[in-house]
Amino acid sequence: MPYTASENCTEASVHMDFVRGLAAIAVMLGHSRDLFFSSLNGHNPASLSHGAANLHPSQITIGNEAVMVFFVLSGYLVGGSVLRSRGKWSWKSYLTMRLTRLWVVLLPALVLTLALDLAGLSLFPQSTSIYQGPVGQSEVRANLIHTLTPTVLAGNALFLQTVLVPTAGSNIALWSLSNEFWYYLAFPLLVFALLPNGLRGSIPRRAAYVCAAVGGFFILGLDGTILFVPWLLGASISILPKRLGHRASFLLLVCAGILQIPLMALVRRMPLDLHLAQMCTALSFGALLYVISNRRGPIQSRFYRRMATGLSDLSYPLYLVHLPILVFLCASINRPWHQWAKTPVHIAVVLGMNAIAIVVAFLFHACFQRHTASVRAVAWKIFATAQPSPSIAKVSPCIEPFVTRRLGESSQH
Repeated sequence: MPYTASENCTEASVHMDFVRGLAAIAVMLGHSRDLFFSSLNGHNPASLSHGAANLHPSQITIGNEAVMVFFVLSGYLVGGSVLRSRGKWSWKSYLTMRLTRLWVVLLPALVLTLALDLAGLSLFPQSTSIYQGPVGQSEVRANLIHTLTPTVLAGNALFLQTVLVPTAGSNIALWSLSNEFWYYLAFPLLVFALLPNGLRGSIPRRAAYVCAAVGGFFILGLDGTILFVPWLLGASISILPKRLGHRASFLLLVCAGILQIPLMALVRRMPLDLHLAQMCTALSFGALLYVISNRRGPIQSRFYRRMATGLSDLSYPLYLVHLPILVFLCASINRPWHQWAKTPVHIAVVLGMNAIAIVVAFLFHACFQRHTASVRAVAWKIFATAQPSPSIAKVSPCIEPFVTRRLGESSQH
């Protein structure tokens, strides 16, 4: 069945779709800037995709802030579904939903990454090419060919990037997908082990669940574990009482929405430790998300709903495919690689490249993502997995990059 949106959706779900789409575009724009321009404050922008050790303590990028938005949204949607379904839990159903949602787009995206990177390395072998990882940018690593091996690609498909293998090729944005997957596993383990009546099992079994969750965090490392906090924040918001009235929530939504971008810009400008800056971003968006969650009435604007749905549909594939596309286009026209002046012509050229990435993301949605429900149905039959309860089925994962459908969709999605 086509991956279509529900006509009967709440205002909250539409706002979340809109934010998710904007966050994916923000990640793309941040990477585009690093490939072509110096940052607005004069520093060479770095990416958390290379690991926190490469970042200046006071430096957080707009792309990293957007990933914090993804994590909070993911915790709200996926973590919230776990908390609501403790009485009818099935690991098979949960993992079937999560893995089909992730793999349907990830596996083709890895093939695209391999094809474009190998083509780029062959067509642009010069030492001054972006594919050689020149100084002044932080998107493409030197010795890129070593990150395109079957072992690395398989590790990325199994969400082991930054754990056992590097991110695949030029697609360094995949770092966050590894975090997301391990959060998906750790959160149910902690919920069912620690909460009262969370798991109908013995104390040794609860202890084993805790040990398994701790082992997962040990594998992720300190940085990955710290970033579980924004994810937990989202899950916590999902169970907070929704007591704001219609008028109060509207006024707060307007105020919080207007302040969100200036607050995120302020965090980037302040000399904050990276992790503190990430937590500030998560808290500010968490406040906005709580207000959004109180908007439970039907959406009035059909145009806004369709626009938000379109942005949401593009967010996951765009997150997965934009970097190898932009790197290939950069190598094609920026030779030898150098930082461009911020002229109107150059900005228009970069925006045109972003438009190409969006078109490819739409094709990935049409060819792969929209068929997620069909793939999932086949998986349920193969593994004899019972379809999940409505509380689970109504919420698909956010990947953020991971990308979700809105709350309240029918169980077939």
